[in-house]
Amino acid sequence: MAWNDPTNDPSLVDAFNTANSLGFKLFFSLDYAGNGPWPVDEVLNLLGKFSSQSSYYRYQGRPFVSTFEGPESADDWKLIKERTGAFFVPDYSSLGAKAAMELGVADGLFSWAAWPWGGQEMDTYTDVSYRQYLESGMPYMMPASPWFYTNLPGYKKNWVWRGDNLWFDRWQEIMFVQPEFVEIISWNDYGESHYIGPLYDKAMEAFDIGKAPYNYATDMPHDGWREFLPFLIDTYKSGQATINQESLMAWYRLHPVNACSDGGTSGNTASQLQLEFSPSSIFQDRIFYSALLGSQASVTVLIGGASQEGGWDYVPDDNIGVYHGSVPTNGQTGQVIVTIHRSGATVAQMQGQAITTSCTQGIQNYNAWVGSAKGGPVSATPSTKLADRKWTGANNFAGLCEYSCKYGYCPDACVCQAMGAPRKLPNATGITGYPLEGESPSYLGLCSFDCNYGYCPETACGTASAPLVTPTVSDFAPPACVAGTGEGNLAGLCSYACGFGYCPRSSCQCTTTGLLVVPPAMTGSAGFAAAGLDENIYGGLCDFACKRGYCLSGACTSIAPEKPAPSGELYPNDGDYAVTGNAKGTRIFFDKKGKCTTDQEAFIKGAYDEFQILARREGVTKIDFNSIAASEYLSLAAKNKDQQAAIQDVFEYLSSVYPSWLPTGLFNQNRATVFYHEMCHVDQNINVPPNPHITDLMVTIEEMHGDLPVHFPHKAYGPKFTKVLARFDGDILNSAGYYVQRNADNLAMYALASYVQEQLGNIYPAWPIVTDKPFDPPYQGHNVIQYTINDGKVVFTNLGDDTAKADDCALSANVTSIADINKLIPSWAYPSAYRKAKALWEEDLFPSKELENMKLRILPFGDSITVGTKSSDGNGYREKLVLNLAGNDVNMIGSVHAGSMSDNDNEGHADVTIQGLRSYSEVFENRPNVVLLHAGTNDMAGKSAVDSAITELGELVDDIFNACPDTVLLMALIIPSSDTTVNDRINQFNELAVQLVRKKFESGKHILLVDMNSFVTTDDLADGMNPNDRGYQIMADAWARGLQRANAMGWISDPITSVTTTVYTTVHPTVTSTVVVTSTPDPTPTPVGYVYWFFGLEEMGDFPVFKIQGYGSSTSFDECKMRPEWEENNVVSMPKSLKGVTIQDDECDYVETNSWYEAAKNTQVGELVCSKFARAKCYKADVTSLGCPGGIFTLDVWTFCEW
Repeated sequence: MAWNDPTNDPSLVDAFNTANSLGFKLFFSLDYAGNGPWPVDEVLNLLGKFSSQSSYYRYQGRPFVSTFEGPESADDWKLIKERTGAFFVPDYSSLGAKAAMELGVADGLFSWAAWPWGGQEMDTYTDVSYRQYLESGMPYMMPASPWFYTNLPGYKKNWVWRGDNLWFDRWQEIMFVQPEFVEIISWNDYGESHYIGPLYDKAMEAFDIGKAPYNYATDMPHDGWREFLPFLIDTYKSGQATINQESLMAWYRLHPVNACSDGGTSGNTASQLQLEFSPSSIFQDRIFYSALLGSQASVTVLIGGASQEGGWDYVPDDNIGVYHGSVPTNGQTGQVIVTIHRSGATVAQMQGQAITTSCTQGIQNYNAWVGSAKGGPVSATPSTKLADRKWTGANNFAGLCEYSCKYGYCPDACVCQAMGAPRKLPNATGITGYPLEGESPSYLGLCSFDCNYGYCPETACGTASAPLVTPTVSDFAPPACVAGTGEGNLAGLCSYACGFGYCPRSSCQCTTTGLLVVPPAMTGSAGFAAAGLDENIYGGLCDFACKRGYCLSGACTSIAPEKPAPSGELYPNDGDYAVTGNAKGTRIFFDKKGKCTTDQEAFIKGAYDEFQILARREGVTKIDFNSIAASEYLSLAAKNKDQQAAIQDVFEYLSSVYPSWLPTGLFNQNRATVFYHEMCHVDQNINVPPNPHITDLMVTIEEMHGDLPVHFPHKAYGPKFTKVLARFDGDILNSAGYYVQRNADNLAMYALASYVQEQLGNIYPAWPIVTDKPFDPPYQGHNVIQYTINDGKVVFTNLGDDTAKADDCALSANVTSIADINKLIPSWAYPSAYRKAKALWEEDLFPSKELENMKLRILPFGDSITVGTKSSDGNGYREKLVLNLAGNDVNMIGSVHAGSMSDNDNEGHADVTIQGLRSYSEVFENRPNVVLLHAGTNDMAGKSAVDSAITELGELVDDIFNACPDTVLLMALIIPSSDTTVNDRINQFNELAVQLVRKKFESGKHILLVDMNSFVTTDDLADGMNPNDRGYQIMADAWARGLQRANAMGWISDPITSVTTTVYTTVHPTVTSTVVVTSTPDPTPTPVGYVYWFFGLEEMGDFPVFKIQGYGSSTSFDECKMRPEWEENNVVSMPKSLKGVTIQDDECDYVETNSWYEAAKNTQVGELVCSKFARAKCYKADVTSLGCPGGIFTLDVWTFCEW
């Protein structure tokens, strides 16, 4: 994931939503090479937002993070790890394992070396080096990849690495190395041809940006490479796996290796100081196949009708497992068919793409075509776990490794090529073997083992100890170029660069190979081809040489060349530019033919940004945005008369069921229409029957079938939500119709959003954007949050801030808004599927954190829905929520017992209104740390006034926080009703409930809104009012997500515990109060006799008072110090004002000697100690005479009175 990619934010939201729903894990792998280093703040923001989600992968309890390159930013990770606790496993392959570890920030390492060198098969020498340099206990993440081919000159990449047997070989090596992690490269990197995921046309932008000669991933599926992964992964993790279904996969290139031009592609790449070859010396013209079989079978391959019997290069022990082999193509062309057969019957058959000598644009496609086929069901498990079975080694190690590894001794100098059952050792000879003189110590173990067991080759080992030499370069490193030349003024450059391994075959000829000479450190600036010379030939050489102080005059320069004429892919950042259309009519770009004012330039540039960002979000790479479209897009609606007039005609029939907000600006009215038409050829229309009511808004999608356009109508709303008042109120300012007409694009956006959502499988697109600026009167906001889209990112705007406007001036501090769009109708008027997706998307804007090992004393509070009425087990949402909270200590509390669950306590009361619920406030004495409140359904069904019900709801919320100031209150937007009249009242109630929660939240209360109304639909109701089992499950899931959000905010603490708790209830003529008094023991008690008393706070009239609730005597020191239960750790959380009187934080009056004791002793139970309000926060008194050790007793509670 590259920094500043506009697709990051929406893609992450989609990815984590999907992962959360499917139960798999994600972690960040940050690309530091693509768009440069990631800023520290951006990394911190990402981890802060997503690492707490249940789907984020954690290792040893820490959020796991990786990178692609970025060693120059290694120091950043010291701070990132300190702030986030990240477990950091970067890919610093450009340095190698030793240098990467010396940076001192990695907790483990990932290697990108997943492909073999030249025409060799894959080995594990690089993996061994990582295991060697990683400190004890540090994990290694081993790479696996099936293929590599890239031809993207725009990224300066054009090479291949050998694939052929790679996918089979690498998994055998993984079984042997047994790394802590395996990372498959990659899921969808089409530009490098190593994807194993499906092909998506919308994700092919790399071929355009990278200026590929053509899209070499089109019609080249790689899905077959996933066929065996469940078996391979299970075997890697446990040593054994069961085959439940036999299957086949095969892969090959579609062109003989010498059939077409190589397109400048090299085998290996000088950019990594590798010796380069022709691709024809890298690849083999063969059909490669693997089969997952429960017993032995044969293979036949047909190419263009010519048949040949295939063989197996590898047959698993017990004949159960993965078989692998290949056959040569022998110059044959035509369709490829691979058949596995057994005893005359076909087990599986794969029919593949034809091999041909015809290449696109005459350039070889080195990508692989992969197919697969399934056979019948079986049940087969290998009888033994795997051990090393086939082996090799580099250079002179080959024979030694072949012998020792088959008997179980396979040191790092060897490469395991296949796994199988362990073999019995031969009889030992007693011969001690030693490496020959001058060899490296890497031979020691091999010579000792092999000679002792009967194989002691004279070319590597002897029987006498001899001096050894530790090499400066690895015994296992492949050869590198150490000398080279070139023609003309390339001669000097090639001579210099080839001497250090950088010898591109397109520019130089390597004349001598040997051990790599490490290049000098880079001390100079970047280099470029001199004026008039081909950057493709000279550019890489100049850059390599100039950075190391050798910038050959006449061939190279350190001055970057001027950029070519704009192509429309990017816009310039400076100067004055005018809009013009290019020849292809597929991009908008800028030139200096006209002059613009600063504002005009910003406006044009902003329009271009909008088009590009929106296009990328939709995966569209070619947009008809020429000068005509740009003029329409940038202009008032009148410039696009035909389209806009049709829309305005439609809206003359339409008025909203609910007043909208202020209309969109004049310059925004037209943009959605133009953009969607040019991007998708989408036109809007309304199905208007003879009567004056709108039955549906529709969007028509135009697709070309041959030369004819075919139109597909798509309903945007459905008649239930669009049958609205149809009369247009003219130009009367503030009339509903006035706002509707000027929000025409809102409906156009929604229509497209609905269509896109359906096409993407209900993935929520961020349209229509609704803002939260509260314009009043009469248009109050309804959303808790406000957000806009800025360069493809969701930007949170503080409540009350002005809605962001479109402004792309380079120096502007304003936020860029893709579309300045306001709400047309309230959220509850949208279709339920849309609302569910939108609610989940909004929840994802907030951080969440999984609850683990937490103590939860939960009070389910509300009406019959809280009881669980109409649920099959009587538990409602409560038992389902407990299951969601597995791994935590959950205690449901309440005076009502309902349902079959063991902990069935709750405070649900059927048919009770909000006012009635307030009479059950004694339940708060149990001090829940979480309250789940769903209240108001009975009020709305009973026709209580909506405003009155909201007032009572606010008072109930106050009751909860007054009794339990440290609790977390999750308040639900009450679920819908099947009765449309009642449901209309519920919608109004919920709109006001949102505002109530917002006010309480802003006042510092730990209260969050849980939008049940968007998730539970009338289809989820059992009787039109109470949920069915599915509805209760939806509610449980929503409550759980609310708890995760509260946990991410650090609100949830353990419930208050008491050593001794006594409850006293006193009655006053005007108020009833319940006071809970808790004693707190001293750590070093000394039993003495003394007098004690209980106290509490009551509010009488305008003054809170301190009142004696009881007193007595005791010899227990545990009762010496008394304090109310609401005080925790000597910290009292109270407001800074009460009844308009400001409380000073720093005022603390002291009471001399025993005056407070005397006052208490002489006061009867129920009498007031004082009634005068005082600004006092704490009192101290000398209580030595009472026998309390320590002398000074601190009463640090808010008493609000003087003695």
